[in-house]
Amino acid sequence: MSEFIVHINRMFEDIVPLYLKHRQENVMSLTGALKEGDFIKCERIGKSMKSSGALYGFKSISTLGDSIEKAAQNKDKPTIQKWIAYLDSYLKNMDIKLTK
Repeated sequence: MSEFIVHINRMFEDIVPLYLKHRQENVMSLTGALKEGDFIKCERIGKSMKSSGALYGFKSISTLGDSIEKAAQNKDKPTIQKWIAYLDSYLKNMDIKLTK
């Protein structure tokens, strides 16, 4: 059983796999940026996730993006690491249920 059940409108069915692939790429990009101390890049990625997540039905991704953005603004490396790990887990353990 998946840890995270996400209900997505059927009209996004074809877009979701690519959207989630990009979010997995965000995990790698955030990890690299954090290792380099590039908080501006972390902030930019977080802001992008915040803007796009709810649009496709992934409210948790928007919330995570907001948390990453705020932590990056504060240069809070441990908190960013925590949210990156949570995002990675979320992406790997979600079960998508199509609606309508």
